[in-house]
Amino acid sequence: MSNPLCFSSETFPSPISSKPIHCLLLVTRRLPILPPTREKLLIAEGDPALRQQLHDLFATADYDIAQSDSAAEAFHLVRAGGIDLLVLAADPADPQFSSALAEINPLSLATRTRVVLLSQTSAADRARSLDLGVDDVIAPPWDPNELLARVRAQLRTKREFHALEEKTRIAEESCVVAQTAFQALAVTEKMTRDAFTLERTLKIGVGALFGLALVVGVFFFLFSRRADKESRSA
Repeated sequence: MSNPLCFSSETFPSPISSKPIHCLLLVTRRLPILPPTREKLLIAEGDPALRQQLHDLFATADYDIAQSDSAAEAFHLVRAGGIDLLVLAADPADPQFSSALAEINPLSLATRTRVVLLSQTSAADRARSLDLGVDDVIAPPWDPNELLARVRAQLRTKREFHALEEKTRIAEESCVVAQTAFQALAVTEKMTRDAFTLERTLKIGVGALFGLALVVGVFFFLFSRRADKESRSA
C-alpha cells in the first residue's frame, strides 16, 4: 500500500532577492475507501425449497449468506464464529435446541449471534423460546417484508451493542492512561520535592562548612598573632 504522505521539493523565485527559495511541500494522497464488511446470515432449514426461498429473500438485501440443512450443523457453525444472525427453523421443545442455545448465550451481546426462530408453535412455546435466548420468533406463513424488517432490526441491535462495547473499551483504556499519567505526575512531584529538600540540605551543609572554616581561620589568625608576640617578647 502506498504511503498516504509524500514530500516534494520545489523551487520558487524570491520576490525580494535574486536567490531562489526552496520549499518542502507536503502532499497528501487519498487512500482508497474500503467497502464495509457484509453481515453474514446463516439459514438453517431442513426443507430445500423453503431454504432456497429464504436465500433468495435475503440475497435481495445484499447479505453474505450461508446455508445448513440441520440445526445441529447450524449451531456448530455459530460456535465456530463469524455468523451475525441465524435464521433457524426448529422445534423449541427439542432438548438439543435448548442446550445449543445455552452454549452461545454466555457470549457478550456484541459478539453473540442473533437468533431468529421460524416455528409454528403456540404462544407459550414462543415465550419459552424467548426465555431460552432466542431474539425473535416468527410463525409461518411469514410475510417477506416483515421478516426482512425483523432481521434488519436484530442486526441493527447487534451493531449498537458492538459500538457500545467499543466505546466502553476505549473509555476503560483512557481511564488506565489517565491513571498512569496521574501516578507519573505524583512521582514527578515527589521527586521535585525531594530534590528541593536535598538542595536546601546541601546549602545548609555548605554554609555550615564555610562557617566552620571561618571560625578555624579566626582561631588560627589569633593563635598566630599571639605566638608572634611571644616570640618577639622573648
